[in-house]
Amino acid sequence: MRKIICAGAVSILLLIGFVGLASAQTAGSGELNMVYDAGLTAFNQGYLQTAQAHFEQYLKYQPGNTAALSYLGITYYKLGSFEAAVKTLREVLRIDPTKLEVNYDLGLACMAQADYRNALPCFEAAKKYFGDNPDVLYNKAMAHYNLGQLDETIQELEVLIKKNPNYGYSAHYILAQAYFY
Repeated sequence: MRKIICAGAVSILLLIGFVGLASAQTAGSGELNMVYDAGLTAFNQGYLQTAQAHFEQYLKYQPGNTAALSYLGITYYKLGSFEAAVKTLREVLRIDPTKLEVNYDLGLACMAQADYRNALPCFEAAKKYFGDNPDVLYNKAMAHYNLGQLDETIQELEVLIKKNPNYGYSAHYILAQAYFY
């Protein structure tokens, strides 16, 4: 019953968003903000196709909005559209290179495409924003590992495990493999 109500609420938000867009150019930014907000609501509730539609519509009128572009890029990533995610997240960084947090999602999208060489600098930049966040350290180590850079893998994973000994089995397993090879 709850899912039906949630789906109905998202459908109403979608309808409001598209009706709002029809008059967005004449009525002002209020309706356009409703479309963005509906995209956020759909994104947060896991209705990714709906979120994608809202963000894409919003960006037709606000093409340089880095927040909407970021959410759209993450939405593409979660939907498995990794090429679109990389393109969109790179656009965010082209517009505003100071948005270092976007690099983490860009790195994940590159990793999903087995593009470890381009993922590595993304995680390095994300580290400047997030510090020694365990997920950043782990994914940076995995990029090194997949590139055959075992010394760097060991270095990253040792820092991760020292600071977060219970991070996860995979970090310990990859560290052991890096030592072995």
